[in-house]
Amino acid sequence: MKLHIYPPLRCFHSLYDFISIVNVKTENFDRFFSNWLGHKEFLCTYQGRTGLYHILKYLKRNFNVKRVLIPGYICKIVIPPIKMNGLEVIFVDNDIETLGMDSNEISLKENDVILWVNYFGLKSRPSEKLLGRKDIFIIEDNASHFQKPSAFSDFTLYSFGKGKEMSSSEGSVVVINKSKFKNFLDEVKLDQPDVKTELIGYFRYLFWRLVTFRLSYLIGKKIKDTLQKNSGLKNVEYVENVNFSMCTLSKKLAYKNLMKLNKLQKTSKVLTELLIKRLKNINGISVLSPKGDSNYFSVNFLVDKRDSLKLHLEKNNIFGSIPWEYLAEYDLNKKSHKNASYIFKHILQIKIDPTYMKHDDIDYIARSIENWSISTKRMV
Repeated sequence: MKLHIYPPLRCFHSLYDFISIVNVKTENFDRFFSNWLGHKEFLCTYQGRTGLYHILKYLKRNFNVKRVLIPGYICKIVIPPIKMNGLEVIFVDNDIETLGMDSNEISLKENDVILWVNYFGLKSRPSEKLLGRKDIFIIEDNASHFQKPSAFSDFTLYSFGKGKEMSSSEGSVVVINKSKFKNFLDEVKLDQPDVKTELIGYFRYLFWRLVTFRLSYLIGKKIKDTLQKNSGLKNVEYVENVNFSMCTLSKKLAYKNLMKLNKLQKTSKVLTELLIKRLKNINGISVLSPKGDSNYFSVNFLVDKRDSLKLHLEKNNIFGSIPWEYLAEYDLNKKSHKNASYIFKHILQIKIDPTYMKHDDIDYIARSIENWSISTKRMV
């Protein structure tokens, strides 16, 4: 069976969608998203990290915040916008079932900011003790969990970058959930991207469409790894284009995605639940099942021999994604971060794309994992 489960991103838009965006106005996105939010105010930014940068800059200036608490298991790109604002990063261990921050591990000071991350359709919620604090700020990070803002959050952050649940190559939205922050939009004024930046957005999109073919993905990855190794590139320490709003292309494609969201969600829910059911009783695999609202666009699990399984899947033309790289520059091996360290080393994700995946694909993936489990057992 030939599968097209590469690459490590999700593009719900077809070539027809790309051509048809000529007739889509950016105001369509603004109007649709406003209705979806329940008419809350929002700001469109160039990227998710751009949105986080401006939220933190605003909170520091107006409320004298000094520290930002983030989960130990997290994308490293979250750290630069915190550092750029001169704020202290405080790592908090994760909860092993939801991947979210463990409320029991949080130690707060006055005016602390909590970045509450919802991971890959795995909704979580702060403890009631945390929610009772009136002297802290909660930024809900829905960059990898496209659901409506939670009532407890002061701001909610969305990202439309590559690999996200709602992907349009670039773009982000900051939602203002509390009336006391209504002057946020007055203080943050962003420019429309220049022609060069807009064109870069188009080329990035076309490239990620190209790598939906496995061979192109492998070639591109090899080139990237080689360039990074030879140039000695280190982690990005800044946020690019902080003064730009969302690209025109991103708004148009995001609108196309939003129009299809409900239909895609119904299909993906069936596929996701089918794969979860098949993986439930496999030794050495712990499936992280959604326990709240979810779009069911990925199946996430912790596996004892993760790298062995990933290699096995790739040999069978199945992309097993390792969502984020280990934060090597930070000490996450100490006991207080044991869950974060474990998740980095054991998490694996199967993308569910309802635009082309069928029941046969799910069966093929499940059988491949079952065969790996049997062969691994024999070797022990």
